[in-house]
Amino acid sequence: MKLKPVDSEMLLAAGYDPKSFILHVVFRTGESYRYKNVPGFVYDGLLKAESKGKYMHKRIIGRYDYERV
Repeated sequence: MKLKPVDSEMLLAAGYDPKSFILHVVFRTGESYRYKNVPGFVYDGLLKAESKGKYMHKRIIGRYDYERV
């Protein structure tokens, strides 16, 4: 999966695999997470969000299972 750099105070990069519905994000802390069963529109929304951090907290963190990688 190719990660795209994002303009965010919270994230460095994000990527999405539409076949497995995996959202991969890299936080500015250096931590990397894969969120499972994320619909494509959620990833699109993240990329378009004015505040990626607010979007992560409202739409992703706590809503999808994840693994730290």
